Amino acid sequence: MGKIRSVLFLTYHFPPEIGGIQTRISKYVEIFSAKGLKPTVFVISNREVRSSEHYSKVDVKYFSGDSKFFLPIIAEAINTLCKKHVDVVHVFTGCSTLLGCSFVCLGRLFRRRTVISFFGSEDFASRALFSRAMRTISLTLADGIATNSAYTMNHLPSKFLQKNQIISGGSDRARSTGLSKKRRTILYVGRLVKRKGVDDLIEAFKIIKERIPDVVLEIVGDGPERRQLMNLADSENLGSYILFRGILTGEDLDQAYERSLIVVLPSKKVEDDFADEGLGLSLIEGSMHGKPLVGTRSGGIPEIIVDGYNGLLVPEADPASLAEAIMKLLEDEQFATDLGRNSLIRAMQAFTWEASAEKLIAIYQRDKKS
Repeated sequence: MGKIRSVLFLTYHFPPEIGGIQTRISKYVEIFSAKGLKPTVFVISNREVRSSEHYSKVDVKYFSGDSKFFLPIIAEAINTLCKKHVDVVHVFTGCSTLLGCSFVCLGRLFRRRTVISFFGSEDFASRALFSRAMRTISLTLADGIATNSAYTMNHLPSKFLQKNQIISGGSDRARSTGLSKKRRTILYVGRLVKRKGVDDLIEAFKIIKERIPDVVLEIVGDGPERRQLMNLADSENLGSYILFRGILTGEDLDQAYERSLIVVLPSKKVEDDFADEGLGLSLIEGSMHGKPLVGTRSGGIPEIIVDGYNGLLVPEADPASLAEAIMKLLEDEQFATDLGRNSLIRAMQAFTWEASAEKLIAIYQRDKKS
């Protein structure tokens, strides 16, 4: 395939929402735009009224997910395909939905290269016949498949593996803010949902606090478990030492990473949640700040953390093991420094947004098979 001029994205996750998928696609469209590859983004959101916005010089169209908008969205997609010289249709999220599958079909009908993405086991979790049928049709018709980790790739039916390319997430190279680290700070960044294991981190922090009094835990993010987690911290008499920062972005988030000594992601599988840790973007962001990492052997986390090299891995849902790993880094400054240095080296080699975007462009440019 020749030079790519434009790509049409369909996604159910996009800023101003905050999350790993939202960050990923916003970075892609930013990089593509800078390279002269014009993205158009169709966002299916909770907004009731269709609207368009100018996001970082990118044409972003928001649509309600209400079924009555299905035909208008399809009509708008056809209009875009006809008028904007779109070379690639990329269903970023939602290929198991009627709309996502329809975009794949449109891509094939208009003879555009068509790509679909997956970001975790939740993308394969639905047992509903209709969702499975839409996903199978999308997998069959797509020219290329992108998964965020080997863990996610392993959920693909084997007959589609030859289409797949693993494209890890990334982070921008951090610039030091020069903040002094007055307190030894453990940092968690992510949604406050059960599967993230923040309750285990609080239990681990209780153990740590008994041995290392001058330590604090910063929790960055929000979600349905926030109140329960705050109550847990108070019940353990840790409320003064566990700081719930809410959602931070930009420089405020960079400063949180800079303040920290260790970045932790204690994810686990829980029965009432189909989702899991497809990769772990906060660990990559922490790496770009040169921080040692601690994470569980959950989902794609072991694809970021090389145990003993740039961080430490512990079993899921095991606060005692989590506490021991964190204390090992807090009590051995040289070991923590070495792991932090290796984190940055590994991140610069494997987890930059530029490299991630280039891999995606390579999928777009592969020769199309009819």
